[in-house]
Amino acid sequence: MTKRFLTVTTVAFILAGHSNAQTPVNYADKVNTLIGNEGKGHNVNERYLEAGYTFPGALYPMGLVQFTPTFFEADRGFVVNQLSGAGCDHMGNFPMLPLHGELKESPKGMTGYKPSYKVQKAVAGYYKASLFNDIQAALTVTKRTGMAQFTFPAGDKRATVVIGSGTNATKLSEAYIKITGPGMCEGYADGGSFCGIEQPVNYRVYFV
Repeated sequence: MTKRFLTVTTVAFILAGHSNAQTPVNYADKVNTLIGNEGKGHNVNERYLEAGYTFPGALYPMGLVQFTPTFFEADRGFVVNQLSGAGCDHMGNFPMLPLHGELKESPKGMTGYKPSYKVQKAVAGYYKASLFNDIQAALTVTKRTGMAQFTFPAGDKRATVVIGSGTNATKLSEAYIKITGPGMCEGYADGGSFCGIEQPVNYRVYFV
């Protein structure tokens, strides 16, 4: 009787261990990317500053792209590189802002549109929000690239995505953009100054 009990107990432990091995924990599901994003300042820039410029966007661990709403110039939409928690002006290349209708005048510094953001989903590596109430923006990243999808209302006969190739949070030495086909473009920008430091920290970032 004792041997039978030991045998059954051993089998039970083996089965339990095997069952646990088949249900791995997805630790990314436990990440709340909205923690610590905003302070209590009088405007959006003050609120981001009080939070140390911690962003809610899509990020791959040790990846090259940080796709997020920009916190240095909140009116400019989404940027492809911005360190979370740096606490000072840096990078913020290629701000992208989806707009209703056709662009009929120069966007200039992209600071006059006043988009309103409503976060719909924010998890590790993925961010989705609505702008101007009904334009949907979804951002995600891989180790070296970022991808954005902008969805416009069915009633919009025309839509625009403004890309600020010559705009970032600090300084640019060169920027280039080329229209390669209907609805397609590519370009690059050369940046340098970081957190107001005059000594250049040169880099080049591309987009397609």
